[in-house]
Amino acid sequence: MMLRFTVLILLLTWNALACGKERNRAEANGAVDKALIETAYDHDTPERRQAHLNSIEVRILDQGKWPQIKDTDLKEETAATFRKAKMFSEDSSAPKAEVFVLISADSMEVSPGTKSVVITVEGGMRLNNSEDLTLSHHLLWEKPLRGGSKVAQKVGEGMVHAVRMWTDGLIAREKIRMGGVSEAQLALGEKEDPDLVLYTFEEIASRMMEPLFDDVSKLLASPNGPIRRRAVGVLTTLRGREAVPVVTRGVSFNDYEQLRAVIEAVTSVGGEESKIFLSFVANGHSDPDMKARAVLGIERIERIERITAQEAGK
Repeated sequence: MMLRFTVLILLLTWNALACGKERNRAEANGAVDKALIETAYDHDTPERRQAHLNSIEVRILDQGKWPQIKDTDLKEETAATFRKAKMFSEDSSAPKAEVFVLISADSMEVSPGTKSVVITVEGGMRLNNSEDLTLSHHLLWEKPLRGGSKVAQKVGEGMVHAVRMWTDGLIAREKIRMGGVSEAQLALGEKEDPDLVLYTFEEIASRMMEPLFDDVSKLLASPNGPIRRRAVGVLTTLRGREAVPVVTRGVSFNDYEQLRAVIEAVTSVGGEESKIFLSFVANGHSDPDMKARAVLGIERIERIERITAQEAGK
């Protein structure tokens, strides 16, 4: 079992790196393939068939430290939640799903005389013994310990609660993976789980859910920084150069991380509007790094334009 959970941790690390890589859907001229848009988000395909739950593995790190709760109890809790949500098919010929859950717990002093219970739950699901995780989810749960609280009891209660939350999060992600535009649109309105919105962005971009362009564009004003920045890349993935006026409109020179995301996105799609925006940043921003990024963006666009023109002239 130790080997399998080592593999799980490696898979989770790889997935975290891979999910940030955007599929390049633009043609050389920055236009998006409309035929691709019309078919790519169809979810009635073999790879999106409802899976059959083949196994669940749950492991509590430092089990000996928390003997009041067993991983078998949490395994049954997880399986019961899946059954209630009807996440998996009863058809044994369906794709085989394996679910992995790794739980760690501790109590720590957050201030003099004040302790908190901290539970971490991470894991995911893979299909048909794939080397890659189909879904992954990470959850951090924390709750202060009141005076006189029994640490072991609170940790046990916290584990049960955190695993329920983690399982609900995995179910929500599977609904988006198995669903279509309407499921993704609903998830974009999620306020309590920004990571679910980021996962939905990945599905929208990889499946070219172009009808959700306006819904994603509204999240450029999100109070959550990672959501704002990721929305930029999703929009340019969906519409290429047509998205440039949308992602550049109202971007603040003072929001450096958002501005970096916009510079990277418009550089990737190119075009005159992108060059105009980058020139504006290069000439008008006070930060040397931002100016340099914009200049490099213009140079890259122009280099690609020269190569494209040379190829067209052959």
